[in-house]
Amino acid sequence: MAEAAERDRQRVTEADRVKVSLRGGGGFGQDATQEMNSIYVVVENHSRYDAVIKSISLDSRLKPIVPLPASFTVAAAGDPFKQVIDIEPVPGRAEELSGKPLDRFTVSMTYLLDGIDWKRSSTADPELD
Repeated sequence: MAEAAERDRQRVTEADRVKVSLRGGGGFGQDATQEMNSIYVVVENHSRYDAVIKSISLDSRLKPIVPLPASFTVAAAGDPFKQVIDIEPVPGRAEELSGKPLDRFTVSMTYLLDGIDWKRSSTADPELD
């Protein structure tokens, strides 16, 4: 029993080393009329295993213009995956543009890590999928 619990804990620890986040992209306008029309989706993998990203979904307030990336691998302890996504314009803030953290929106993903399916969002811990 203790071995199984330890193995489960280690799997969750590894799954938690795969993270997804949003960063601000480009925009136009100034002050109260500023709009953001692109974002960056970033997936980092600091685990011991390659992560196969099966799907990515954005906060319902963000409307991508093209389909989101899916079915790609982020190597173990490798460079992060970072892709710009054009979106329908949303109100923007100067402090969020040009690759800065974009915490007021969430992004979720499903991924395969060491033979186990997981899901997580930018604001939550990983869960079995």
